Amino acid sequence: MADPRKSLKELAEEFYMWLGHCISSWALVEGELFQICRDAIGCREDQAAIIYVRTPTIASRLKLTDELLQNVLPSREDNHGKQHPDAIAWASVRTKCDELIPTRNRLAHQPVTAPNAYLHYFFGGRPDSKPEHNAWIQSHVGGAERLRGNRKGIKPLKLKDLEHHLSQTKLLTEQMKEFREKRLQKLLAKREQPQSPQNQG
Repeated sequence: MADPRKSLKELAEEFYMWLGHCISSWALVEGELFQICRDAIGCREDQAAIIYVRTPTIASRLKLTDELLQNVLPSREDNHGKQHPDAIAWASVRTKCDELIPTRNRLAHQPVTAPNAYLHYFFGGRPDSKPEHNAWIQSHVGGAERLRGNRKGIKPLKLKDLEHHLSQTKLLTEQMKEFREKRLQKLLAKREQPQSPQNQG
């Protein structure tokens, strides 16, 4: 919650600070996603980077990684008709990414402004009472985006939304790292082990 004693300039600086933290946190998500993608491809890091970077958006990079992992993770047939725990763990990562990416895109591309109600109050105009303090600085849907269609139901992102998004992004990064280190790499290492003679026939 923003401090009501702060000036508009201080509130804006605080909002932009949290906005910067949120955008920067996605670099860590991208780093983990790239490592998962590389492991799923099974090639050198520089070769995987060519494929990954030429895929233009994080949503499409997630789809690419997901498709590659479907050929690596155990199928239901491999697990007696049940979804394998490794596949369940990845599905949870993928779902969390899908949930957070729209907010990430809004933070990266939408303008940050002070609502008119606050500006009227700040400069001595109407309304006579202060607007909700936590809503003084917000990230809004841009004008061109609003013209695309039904965007009226999308609410501005407030400071508390940025704080929540940052915490969720950090949790996602930890979840991805745990999946990669404790599940994917062990799965790949197991597949690379030579089979014993009794298991080869």
